[in-house]
Amino acid sequence: MTPDWLFQVMWYGAGVGGTGALWYLLSQRKYHAAVWTGFATVVVVLLAVALYIQKDFLLSQRYYYAEVWEASLLFLSSCLLLPYIFETISYEASSKHLPPSLTQH
Repeated sequence: MTPDWLFQVMWYGAGVGGTGALWYLLSQRKYHAAVWTGFATVVVVLLAVALYIQKDFLLSQRYYYAEVWEASLLFLSSCLLLPYIFETISYEASSKHLPPSLTQH
């Protein structure tokens, strides 16, 4: 996964290349260098966007699998507790039909 500092460096480089360097080269009438600087800036921006989309996709997959894991654990724990729950319910239901002398402690 791409670290956040790399995105910051890429955006900083694209900002410097796309604004300061490009306008400086155009003002000095170095058009060939200005075109290459603009091209390099576009490549860095597209690379940053692609890496950001990839990172977002990987994070969404991680959260998806975490949610699936939590849901499966919840399902398994509920399956393990169901016999106990039904036993408790049946015990309470059967104790209501007993004579009062047997239900008092």
